[in-house]
Amino acid sequence: RVHALMKEKGTKTKRRLTQVEVWSAEYALIVDEKQGEDYLVENLLLGPLVLQELRDTFTRYDPSNHEEIPCNFMAKILAESGDFLHPNEAARLSKIADPEGSGSTDFVGFCAAMKETSFVVGGYVDKPELGR
Repeated sequence: RVHALMKEKGTKTKRRLTQVEVWSAEYALIVDEKQGEDYLVENLLLGPLVLQELRDTFTRYDPSNHEEIPCNFMAKILAESGDFLHPNEAARLSKIADPEGSGSTDFVGFCAAMKETSFVVGGYVDKPELGR
């Protein structure tokens, strides 16, 4: 994403980046797939199984492999799993996933937003000892 390139070149932004944008920029600079997964597990507090489920879902809605999906797909994904969102809730998730308001989100933004929904709750942590 744009913020990863800006960070790499040391470019300053006119506004303070959100935590999701920082995570997206840092994640985009990680080359090793395993390190990238570990980074997301640690920073987004998602278990590896939940992260894989989110990756599979994101990939299904990004068949062209552009590494971005339209934010309105999140409501569609949730509706297909039986969770229908009020328009205000869909707007809130879009703001988490896409703070710039571009209309699309990368995988990190998608995970951060979906973490706030029933799609992830219940599988939030892949450790039985923590009450999954």
